[in-house]
Amino acid sequence: MAVLVQNILYATLFLALISETMSQPEQGPCPPETLDISQKETGNIVQGKKEFAVEVFNWCKCAQRNVTLDCDGFQTVEKPDPVQMSISGFQCILLQGRDIIPFSRVHFKYAFDDEFPFYVFSSAPICPPN
Repeated sequence: MAVLVQNILYATLFLALISETMSQPEQGPCPPETLDISQKETGNIVQGKKEFAVEVFNWCKCAQRNVTLDCDGFQTVEKPDPVQMSISGFQCILLQGRDIIPFSRVHFKYAFDDEFPFYVFSSAPICPPN
């Protein structure tokens, strides 16, 4: 009887683990957190607005292609360098969709009243085969 109870307990635990694993979305090799966005005021004023310098750092061991930030509501009086960041609808596209190589960064500047809360909208990790 004790063996039966033990087997039922193990089976329940196993099914719970499988269910938990299957309910979590697939993150792939580079979850959004591997793209770290930081920004700070530069101290410059552009057309009466504060200038901000943004840095996006790729902490993933893989390159990340087609990196887009959510820019819904983003406004600036200083156009960012289009090679570094371009605006398309509510998305900001970094490096014109080209790869951000591992452990490197992308920089751009903008100017507005307040810091904009950028976050990663999407990216496509490009990992070398094992």
